[in-house]
Amino acid sequence: MHLPSYHLAQLNTPPQVSNPFKRPFQADIITPLTTSQPAQPMPVPKRRKSSVRAEQWHPSEADFLLLKLKDEESLPWKGIAQQFHDMGRGEFRVPTLQMRYKRLKEKMRVWDAEDIQLLREAKEEIEKRKWEMISAKMMELGCKKKIPGTACEKKWRDLESMEKNNLPPIQSPELSPTMEAIEMKRELSSISDHQLDVQDD
Repeated sequence: MHLPSYHLAQLNTPPQVSNPFKRPFQADIITPLTTSQPAQPMPVPKRRKSSVRAEQWHPSEADFLLLKLKDEESLPWKGIAQQFHDMGRGEFRVPTLQMRYKRLKEKMRVWDAEDIQLLREAKEEIEKRKWEMISAKMMELGCKKKIPGTACEKKWRDLESMEKNNLPPIQSPELSPTMEAIEMKRELSSISDHQLDVQDD
């Protein structure tokens, strides 16, 4: 049997099988590195001002009870803790009550004009005595000469100023043994001359 030529061409051509993993053609999408419009900065959120003002502090009922038991009734701390327990105020340890009492006293302390003036006077008096105590302590530590407290204070301020400015400390000049002998000879000669003048009179 003789087949037509177009049938022979179809028989000789292998069938084409499509690849299932081959992706369809897509045009490459190029993302521009820069845009024509400038980047807008991120807006910074504004902080809202708190409209709630700090309320004035007032002692609570438990605070008043603590002050009453300690100041008026002079109960020991263990007794105060027991009173809080018996009155249904809660379980409190002694250190907790002591710390609360201390803070209450600090908050409720009142300073009048006389107290402030006495505070300033006491501060000045202690400052004066402090440098005299430092002078005495220097003698105890082995200082060979008595240096007044005012001189100690002045020297200390000079040292602080030098340390702040990164300057080396300045030492007082010391006389050599030869110079000390010359100075002593001058003093003795002046004393001898004075004694001679007195005898001549």
